Amino acid sequence: MLINGKKAPVNLGIMNAPDGEGGISLLDMQARNEAIQIMWLKKYTTLDLSRPMWALVADVLIEESIAPSNHVDKETTINTYLQSWSPMINSRSKLPPDIKKMLTVGKKYNLNLEALRIPEGVKKELPAWYHIGVESNPAGFNQSCAPKCLKYKHRVRTVGDLLKMTN
Repeated sequence: MLINGKKAPVNLGIMNAPDGEGGISLLDMQARNEAIQIMWLKKYTTLDLSRPMWALVADVLIEESIAPSNHVDKETTINTYLQSWSPMINSRSKLPPDIKKMLTVGKKYNLNLEALRIPEGVKKELPAWYHIGVESNPAGFNQSCAPKCLKYKHRVRTVGDLLKMTN
């Protein structure tokens, strides 16, 4: 590590160590910043009424950062953690730095939706398109007539909407 352009005389790992181990209990800033990002992710992935307004804005910004080459229909995107698409978070991404950092930390720690049992009401609120439980869509699935009709004419967005259509 460099301090004022010079190599630090003591390893940062040693500086972060407790007094008894030869360190000075220096705060690990990288771990602290990642912890903050994880708390943001916790709020971002909350899907009930307590979800903060900034998370809804983040959804729109994240949706806009989907690479055109992914051929994702932006009219059916809801949330990257609930669907199989992912935004660009590389240097070409136009996402705000805070959202990019938050998504990068989520990727680093492999954040995804896993549950032992999902209540029926929650299952119905999951997105119908680019569903995370699908292994892969058949070739051309999203461009075929039936999905287009369901998406655009019948405005199907969730699994619950699909169930209503079948009844």
